[in-house]
Amino acid sequence: MVRYQQLERDPATQILFNNRITTPKGFREVFENSNFLALDTEHVAITSKGDRVLHQVGLAFTRTLKSRHPPCPARSLGMIRPKRRLPHFFEDNEMEGLTLKINTKKELGDQVLRVGGFKGMPIRRPHRFGEEKTVDIEDLEASVVEFLQDLPKDKKLVLIGFGMGAEWTYLSTNFPAAIPFFSAWIDLGDIAKDITSSLLAYLPNLLFLIQTFGYWWKDVKPGRGCHSDGNADNAGGDVVTTLALAHALLDERNHKTLLFEHACFRTASSGGVRPFYNPAKCFIATVRTEGQLPIKISSSIRLARRFFDFHPVVTGLMSSEIGFATFRSQEELDYFISCVDGMVLRTGETLSAQRYIHVNPKTPEDEKLKEEKRMLRRIKREADDEEVVELEDLFS
Repeated sequence: MVRYQQLERDPATQILFNNRITTPKGFREVFENSNFLALDTEHVAITSKGDRVLHQVGLAFTRTLKSRHPPCPARSLGMIRPKRRLPHFFEDNEMEGLTLKINTKKELGDQVLRVGGFKGMPIRRPHRFGEEKTVDIEDLEASVVEFLQDLPKDKKLVLIGFGMGAEWTYLSTNFPAAIPFFSAWIDLGDIAKDITSSLLAYLPNLLFLIQTFGYWWKDVKPGRGCHSDGNADNAGGDVVTTLALAHALLDERNHKTLLFEHACFRTASSGGVRPFYNPAKCFIATVRTEGQLPIKISSSIRLARRFFDFHPVVTGLMSSEIGFATFRSQEELDYFISCVDGMVLRTGETLSAQRYIHVNPKTPEDEKLKEEKRMLRRIKREADDEEVVELEDLFS
């Protein structure tokens, strides 16, 4: 990946790269006098995480950012929000889209072995927006420039993306002739970071954020398993998703929703309860019903939303039948249990809440083996980090 310092100093990139918009205020200032082009790339690791091959480029142009729906309210009990659809957003803004599929067969063949032991290129979601073309890598720049040349030139053109480390890499190396078309650029991760006053490391991904604003999950997530049309992202779909997120972040009335969902995201744990060595963090409650947890509290993020007003530190799942929430004090834990134990959900289930006492059944030998494995993983992670430096990690 290209480094931050290279883009800042390189004469071919420095003018655009240094004209970076990072706040909602800056976004609103350029909005009226600009058109917007979203860029997304899909790339595949071949022999290592650093050895990547460009597989797809998505472009979407719009003069406007509007929606047939009002601003999206934060989730609340019993609320049914309107289902927002990406095809409607594409249609309402009269967008132009282009998906460029890179022909990798000449260089790699049909059954190239990828990182993880996978054979061949991933099967991506079908093309849905605008045109789709297959090009050889040496013809990619000409195809991108041709698309840009045909766009209206009545306003300045602003480049938009989300987490743009890879996009800047391929823009500067594979189609640099596109750079002069743009007057400024916006990484929507910067805008979300400014709204939430958060570090980039604690921001949700594009798919989580767009669903925060009510977009239907089937429009934005690739399918899984044998019944799906594709199990990997499509760059042509992701650029429309990016512009939909740009519209949502531009409207200040949506910021309360983002702040709520971001707080829940920070609370939600990706794993189960771990041993706590600080006694101040040992205030844990379990939540269960008879059988599996109801759908409304069946994940860490749903638990965080449902019990947000109790201010848990962390929420998560021990299993499909047991959820947990951690608190800062015995008083907070006792209050949570007194309110939640015996609570009846709208779906009829009765919740049971009680204090969780951690018992560590592992022997010292188990702990030693676990620590050795942890060290090996850390060494491997550090080696990977040295091998490839992601651009977005250098922005902050």
